[in-house]
Amino acid sequence: MAGCLHKRFKEQIIIWPSAQAIDLSDKYCASVFFSNISIPTPKTVLINSFDEGKISLLAEKYIGGFPCVIKSCRGSMGKNVAIVNSSQDVVAFINKSIGAKNIVPLKRSSYLLQEFIKESAGSDYRALCLGGKILGIIKRTAQNGDFKANISLGGKAEVVEANDEVREMATKIMKEGEIFYAGIDFIKSDNGYLAIEINTSAQFKGFEAATGINVAEKILENLLKISDDNYKN
Repeated sequence: MAGCLHKRFKEQIIIWPSAQAIDLSDKYCASVFFSNISIPTPKTVLINSFDEGKISLLAEKYIGGFPCVIKSCRGSMGKNVAIVNSSQDVVAFINKSIGAKNIVPLKRSSYLLQEFIKESAGSDYRALCLGGKILGIIKRTAQNGDFKANISLGGKAEVVEANDEVREMATKIMKEGEIFYAGIDFIKSDNGYLAIEINTSAQFKGFEAATGINVAEKILENLLKISDDNYKN
């Protein structure tokens, strides 16, 4: 009897998010992943030096020069993201970021530079995905002149029609990454949509307000279905 119970409870264990999903929440890992599965994404390079001269070379060789976007590889809600116009700006941003967090991250692997898509500034698109399906797509628009459109920073969310290009890319990302739940962010360039981030712990308050979808309920339903299917098998 004890053995049966152990087997039953063992099958009920659901690990979420998975180790791979956690890795893909790293912005640099996500950019590499997008490229590997032929998903369009802005040019991106990992900052591997704290020397201004070397940073300038990285930006010129891999991004096309300044201005570009700097991001911490880990982070959410638009924090530690900015436009930089020089290598001096890059160093100042990192120093400020470290001071604000009161921690000492690995300077050589904690930040990336990304191509600045000027025409997309102030707006982006989030596809909220669950269990291999897309719950909905919202457009987020900055209200304060910022180039970041995060709702946590005051961005306005509105439902948009299920764009086929975004839908196909989001579906492929979820499938190839074996991701259970995520908010996948896109921007629109003059040449089409570009995937920029995978948020495996995506907040959904703004999404719910815009769509009327009870995301927490959907997540619970999916988890219970997985648990039930595991038990039956």
